[in-house]
Amino acid sequence: MSRTVPTLSLAILALAAGAARAAEDAPPAGVSVVDSVVAVVGERVVTASDVRLERELRAHDPSPVPVLEARRDDPLGFLVELALLRGVAGDIALYRPAEAEVQARLARLRRSFDGPEDWRAFLARNGLDEGRLAAALRSRMVVERLVRRTLGEHPAGDPEALRRYEAWVAELRRTVPVRRVPAEPAGVDVGGGQGAEGRAQGPTSPPA
Repeated sequence: MSRTVPTLSLAILALAAGAARAAEDAPPAGVSVVDSVVAVVGERVVTASDVRLERELRAHDPSPVPVLEARRDDPLGFLVELALLRGVAGDIALYRPAEAEVQARLARLRRSFDGPEDWRAFLARNGLDEGRLAAALRSRMVVERLVRRTLGEHPAGDPEALRRYEAWVAELRRTVPVRRVPAEPAGVDVGGGQGAEGRAQGPTSPPA
């Protein structure tokens, strides 16, 4: 005479089997999943992790430059524009913020989170430490200085500033190759995760 296994027991067995399969598919301890490239801007790359970070930063680190803040509805498009502009700024000292300014911005960002645990979770989610995050902020601040000095101070929603900015970016796109990369399987080499820190060339000022 056969015996019927209770439904609960079957469910437990199924869960256990699923957990075993998940453990087999997981990467070994200490091995990180390689990031994927989502756009190439000249010699720079923008990665999927850059996009994820931008989505979080938008809520915690508003840009002090209104025309840049207005571009953040499209995270990938915004990062492509940052990469174009970062190439224009290059290593010109005029656009380089003081280390104290970078650390002050990092401190403001840290305070925007709900305590140390929330902050550490944010860093862990994005595979960052404070040094790497400070470098990303420094790069953004370089672009902000470039845009400010080129377009001048302007209020949020200023149509003339937006027109000049868009014309500038359009001109850069004509001189610097920009390619969006279709979704790739895990394991794509991102060239050291440069994000917007590589090199690209283009005009140094926007159209009038």
